[in-house]
Amino acid sequence: MTGSLSDLNKTLAVFEDSLETFDASLSHLNDTLSRLDALAPRLDDMVARMERIVDRVERIVGVGETAAATLAATESAARGVVNAIRQRTHI
Repeated sequence: MTGSLSDLNKTLAVFEDSLETFDASLSHLNDTLSRLDALAPRLDDMVARMERIVDRVERIVGVGETAAATLAATESAARGVVNAIRQRTHI
């Protein structure tokens, strides 16, 4: 019986050590989750700022595309006029 109790005592000591390790791991996990909770609002603010920047860039690109289309139409019209004049002078 003494041997069995001794073995049980050793087993319980190992189990207790395992529980202490598990408790330390849970504590570390809790600390990590707390840091993530604190970080979430800052990340949300950063995403909102990035979305505003992307919106502005999209508007700038839209203005640039409109300007480029206008210039292309003007260039095409000017080339048409120049070609018409060239054709009349060759007749």
